[in-house]
This record gives sequence, structure tokens and C-alpha cells, in this order.
Amino acid sequence: MRHTHPHLDRPASGSAPSSPPPPLTYERFNRAVRVACHRQGKRGRPGVVAIASLRRALPALPRSVFEQYVLRMERNEIVHLVTTDDPSALSEDERREALVDPGGAMRAHLLYIDTKRRPAVFWD
Repeated sequence: MRHTHPHLDRPASGSAPSSPPPPLTYERFNRAVRVACHRQGKRGRPGVVAIASLRRALPALPRSVFEQYVLRMERNEIVHLVTTDDPSALSEDERREALVDPGGAMRAHLLYIDTKRRPAVFWD
């Protein structure tokens, strides 16, 4: 009869079983959007990013939560959502993944605003 010890009976690699990643909080989402916008920009200045590419970069986030976070960022003046005047000029992917704001405007791109120059908003 073999005696086993619960702390020693682990996979050969010695690693603990993997747990699901923590949910993407608003703060972590904000950082991810900032990084994506800075990658698109030049000389350290943020660029315009397609909302479709952000959705692909954050696939684990449900669509409704993604949209809530983006609209919250706009209210807090962290991003500027670019209104699409001519939806037919967008690709099918950009139209499908665009955010339609509460006023009915289609927003397919966003620009990260440099928040270092703006006061923080703690209520939203």
C-alpha cells in the first residue's frame, strides 16, 4: 500500500492546476485600450483604432460589457468615439462590430485622449 501526501501529489511539472483568468475590470480594459491606441499612433501619440480590432483583441469580454466600458470611457473623456457619416464606406466587419450609441449614431473608431492633461473623474 502506497502512502500519498496531498501536497506532493501534483502534476509532474510542479504547477498548480490553472484557474480561469480574472474578469477584465474597467481599469484593465482602459489600460488595454490605451496600449492599443498608442500602438496605432506615431511618436508616442495615440492613434485612431477600429472598434472591430479592439473587440478582436479582447474576445473574452461580452459585447454588452465592452460597449458599457467604451461608453463610460467616452463619458469620462478618456476616448473620443468617431461618428461614421457614411456607413457604406466601412468594411462589413467594421459595420458589424461598430458601436451604436444611445443616440443612434454608428461609431466604428475611437481615439484615446491623453488623460494626463485632464483631471480625473471619479463619478460616472
